[in-house]
Amino acid sequence: MANRGLLRGLGIEGWKFYDPAWYSTVQPGSPAPTQPAIGNGTIRGRYTRTPAGVCIAQVQLIAGSTTSFGTGDAYILGLPKPGNRWTAALGLSTADIPIGTGLAWQGTAANPSLTMPLIPTLADPLTPLNLQTNEDYFAHLFIQQSIAYGTGSILSGTTSVTVTAPLGQSASAYDIRVVPTATTSNNPGILYVDSISYSNPNLSFNVNVRTNPGASNLPFAYKVRAEPESTVNFAQLLNYQRPWTMASGHGLFAQFVYESRY
Repeated sequence: MANRGLLRGLGIEGWKFYDPAWYSTVQPGSPAPTQPAIGNGTIRGRYTRTPAGVCIAQVQLIAGSTTSFGTGDAYILGLPKPGNRWTAALGLSTADIPIGTGLAWQGTAANPSLTMPLIPTLADPLTPLNLQTNEDYFAHLFIQQSIAYGTGSILSGTTSVTVTAPLGQSASAYDIRVVPTATTSNNPGILYVDSISYSNPNLSFNVNVRTNPGASNLPFAYKVRAEPESTVNFAQLLNYQRPWTMASGHGLFAQFVYESRY
């Protein structure tokens, strides 16, 4: 994790290393989640603090083959120092305020197949972990969209197939893109989607054509890219299935810049 000129004159000796916590939380009243475990993956953190009390921290998490991702509504990452939060007592909004930048990726950090910008804020008082009293020691991360993609085929003698995509939220027809990937023996006519439904974490929809594609079948590729929506708990927050279903080789990076208490 290179400095990249964040502070003039700050070299390796200017950083302190720490072990960031990685937990999963849920909104109050929900069953306790299964916690993630890094296994043979890696999670590392380092930080520095200016004389004025501004803390700069960097965290990198890369999942391994034995990493388990848990359940729940939102991941949180531990901060090296607790943050000072804007409060109503100061005449300021208590809404989430960005404290840095982040990135999620699939594949490898050197050659990712998908990437997603993340916006970290100090964590909300979720449960468990007693976050109602120590939430300022953690950050959660907002996502822009949820993404799922894959391939399928409408077989000879049929005009429809059901696709199940692990999106982690509901979606509308305009969120779904389907592209034929080969020609067909017969002219299948218009390709369209319908029968969209959601059962956590899977989005289901039918891909249809007007007529039988013939012996060659009709192979296709699809991508669903949907903005967070209110029918899913905390759909705007990063978790084990958003912005995509987490797996080995996937990673998270975050850089936090915030006022620390000490």
